[in-house]
Amino acid sequence: MGRFGGEKVARPIKEGLDYFPLDVDIDQDDKIALIEASHGLIGFAVIIKMFMKIYDNSYFYQWGEKEQLLFSKRGKVHINSLNDIINDCVKWDVFSKKLYEEYKILTSKGIQKRYLEAAARRKEVRIKREYLLLSSKEVNAYRNLVIVDIN
Repeated sequence: MGRFGGEKVARPIKEGLDYFPLDVDIDQDDKIALIEASHGLIGFAVIIKMFMKIYDNSYFYQWGEKEQLLFSKRGKVHINSLNDIINDCVKWDVFSKKLYEEYKILTSKGIQKRYLEAAARRKEVRIKREYLLLSSKEVNAYRNLVIVDIN
């Protein structure tokens, strides 16, 4: 008998990752180098911490006022500096400008590909159709991928 009124409750399906791949030459990527050139090591650290947040969640991270304030406080980065860094990340295509402007989320094609690769052993991986940045050919390569609508 389960703890909740006699019913057995299924454990929620984990969407985030316990770890994610990080290329040893990530700082050689022009997008990352541009952020570091503008914001120094703080900019680089914010990107890595944001990747951690994104992959802990899944393949995107909601970026509203609440998330900005909490990220700023926990990362000990002034909110204005943080927003400057994230805006430059969107400008230089570290994160998708379209999805940031339309849905206030941080993700990219590369993030989605790495997420799907890391979750390849899972029975099912869901991605919202509206957030999907991969081509049809790329989507077809993942047998466990289920595309869902936001609603």
